[in-house]
Amino acid sequence: MRTVRRIRNRGSWLDHSTKRSDTYAVLSKAVLLFLVAACLSSSSPRGSSSNGGIAIAPIAEPQQLAGYYRVTVVSASIADRRRDGTAWNTTRPSKTWMVIGTAAGLAVGQASLGTQIGELLDGEPTEFPPAPVVEINVGGMAYRTSALSPTLAPQWDETLLIDVRRQTRRDPVVINVLDGVDHKLIGTNAMTVGELVARDAVTLTGIPNVANLNLRIEPTILQQKHGVVWVPADAAYELEVRGGDILKITASGTACVEPGDCHGPDGAAPSLSGLGRIYGQRDNWPEFHRQPHGSLVGWISGVPVWIGFGGEFRVPRDGTLRLAINDTRVDNNSGGFWVEIVQN
Repeated sequence: MRTVRRIRNRGSWLDHSTKRSDTYAVLSKAVLLFLVAACLSSSSPRGSSSNGGIAIAPIAEPQQLAGYYRVTVVSASIADRRRDGTAWNTTRPSKTWMVIGTAAGLAVGQASLGTQIGELLDGEPTEFPPAPVVEINVGGMAYRTSALSPTLAPQWDETLLIDVRRQTRRDPVVINVLDGVDHKLIGTNAMTVGELVARDAVTLTGIPNVANLNLRIEPTILQQKHGVVWVPADAAYELEVRGGDILKITASGTACVEPGDCHGPDGAAPSLSGLGRIYGQRDNWPEFHRQPHGSLVGWISGVPVWIGFGGEFRVPRDGTLRLAINDTRVDNNSGGFWVEIVQN
């Protein structure tokens, strides 16, 4: 019985010894695997992780955009009525005939009948579409196109110079389509700067009441051009300009519309002649018939602007700046104006 016990005890001791060796082996392998993993991670590029053997770079924060973008508002298509079914705008009858009819009715003792006849003669209210304006809001600034004549198919082809130097690609952009008649909102669209400038042409279709709005986008580096030119009193000066540019114009000098009748860039002081019209008005350019005679006037891409001593003017589209004296009879003119032009 003692021999058997010794064998059993010895067998028990051997079993415990084997279990300890297995435990040490498992721990050694775990430590080895940990060291290998540490070496591999230290050799990988910092800031990246491994996924199936493909290095995934961390997402970079959006960088600030440099410079400016020329956003040309091309065209749009607007619904024929508001979403609630009402007309965009309505003209009210003048009620002239209603007043006359009422007066006539009173004269014969039938005032209500006269009023009804007058209302029929005045006619029904007339509906007409909106005068669309596009407004682009970026970084607290609002950039607007000019208002068109009432239409459901506006064609602007007008360039806005958008400043995004302090914006990131994630900053918001809000594009509003407004009615120039009552300045009410037609529709609005929200997007990011990155979405706006990602392509050179964008067609927006998610604006309420607007089937589509077409834009062209062109990145640009703003370069300042500066010069002083002479605008003679008997001729015009022309300069090519780009849509979206800002022109700072300053004028000085003296131009004579006839011998002894000389004025500065603001022209002749308004005074009534014996014919009851502003001095020299009959000789003014048609676009400036109410502006001072002999003053400095201009056309920016075909759009007439009165300049006088100067100011800041936005170029609506690529074209020509034309400067001249507000006088169409230049055969007896002399002198002229020195004009400083800063083109941004």
